[in-house]
Amino acid sequence: MNDSNKLHPQKFEITYHCFTSTIFNEVNFKEGKLILNHFFSGEEIVPDNAQWEKFWKKMEKLEVWNWKREYENIDVLDGCSWSLHIEYNGQKIKSEGSNHWPENFKEFIRALKDLTDFDVTKEVKLELTTSDSDSENHVQSAITTISFPRDLEGLEYLVEKNEDFPIDFYTDMDVLLSSDVVFNYIKEYDGQDHYNWTAPRWMSEGDILFYYHSLSSINSSKNVFKESKEAHAPERIIENAEHGMEIADKYAGKIFGCSKISGSTQYFDYYPQHFRGRNFAPINEVHIFENPVDIKEFSEFLKITRGGTITPISRDDDFQRLKELLSENNELPDYLKTAQIGNNNFRNVGKDNWREVSCSINSSFLYEDQIRSYLIDYFLKEIKDNSTRLYEECDCFRDSKMTGTADYFMKLNSTWVPVEAKVNILSEKDIHQQLSKYLHIDSFRPTLRNKEQKEFEVFNPKFALIIDQSGVYIYNEGEFVDCEPGQPLWPRVVMSETDKIRKKLISYLEEFS
Repeated sequence: MNDSNKLHPQKFEITYHCFTSTIFNEVNFKEGKLILNHFFSGEEIVPDNAQWEKFWKKMEKLEVWNWKREYENIDVLDGCSWSLHIEYNGQKIKSEGSNHWPENFKEFIRALKDLTDFDVTKEVKLELTTSDSDSENHVQSAITTISFPRDLEGLEYLVEKNEDFPIDFYTDMDVLLSSDVVFNYIKEYDGQDHYNWTAPRWMSEGDILFYYHSLSSINSSKNVFKESKEAHAPERIIENAEHGMEIADKYAGKIFGCSKISGSTQYFDYYPQHFRGRNFAPINEVHIFENPVDIKEFSEFLKITRGGTITPISRDDDFQRLKELLSENNELPDYLKTAQIGNNNFRNVGKDNWREVSCSINSSFLYEDQIRSYLIDYFLKEIKDNSTRLYEECDCFRDSKMTGTADYFMKLNSTWVPVEAKVNILSEKDIHQQLSKYLHIDSFRPTLRNKEQKEFEVFNPKFALIIDQSGVYIYNEGEFVDCEPGQPLWPRVVMSETDKIRKKLISYLEEFS
């Protein structure tokens, strides 16, 4: 065995996932190479002996081999999770965490970056090829994990939340498994054709959400059943706990259903859900698979995120493999049969074709940098005043105090106008509070491409633009003008008409000046 092999690990698996963004990074060692997989694609690297030797010395210095088996913050469920499993030279470490880390975790990440030239804690920017087809059923997809409550209080909360539904048991699993009854009830009493469920903020109408019942539900349901008996809880609580054990026996560790997203994800500060995350999407057409697929059948290509709610399915190969597994013993709903991951493909986007690609109804944006680079930058450069600069990341000042950082400032009809970029305005906690930081200010200073640290005076701006993947909004004096969140003044499909939009914007600006 040569020196190179002696420095190679016997096992090397590292994951870092965040559920409020598109951080979904993994590092694996296979056949002498490190395989780096991120949200959109992957790459292979081969560290040299010196890099491996440096890494192992750092592992010893940081005492990573002595990390605890688990680090967890139970007060946060929608955040970031990580795991590592490393075996080398007779030593072994398996450790994982959810929103909690060892004290020297950042130093370990730096050592890993020295080895791989890849920071697993950072978001990877998407660059793919464009698609020529508008007829394909392009979607985004994710798996959402449903767990049985960890304690009696959690079960009591679920029963109280769901007890108005005309079903026999009241956990969230029961709501999904009895979705036909639940949806008929909602339609009859609320006039709605959907139910809100935890989803990533980047999901929108037509996307597909799969449902997975956590393996931990087996023990959780048993523990809560025991706790409910010992506490002499009401009979309906004990019955729900006992039923939870039956549900876990049948569905735990399996993907058991899917649904269609019927609208954009929204932020609900008050929404009475079991997760502490506050981004929810309307779901309908829930389909329960007669024969659920066990995690053992898909774990080779899809890793369920630990400690969080959302596992993105970002690669169409993985999506199609999951569909194949499900279709072997199940009838698929029509919306799933023809679906494929995409179309968020922007590598070849430029000033000559951004209208056709980025304004297309089939194009999806997953994060803010993406929508800025491939849509908003081009749009603003065409509607701003000629021979003026478009400034980015602008610190705003009021009475010499910094109030916030606007995404852009542009000159429109010789007036400075702040512009805020979002992926989905509906998923923002308080868009009014954010915009108030850029209005009624005295000056702004760009932080990008501004070596001279030049500061620009503004005359008490009251007018702003907001752009998300739905389109363009006008905001003036604390109110949306002729539009509202989710219903832009100019939908994205007409943002290509920049001359018309510029003229109309100037008329609004003159009206409010």
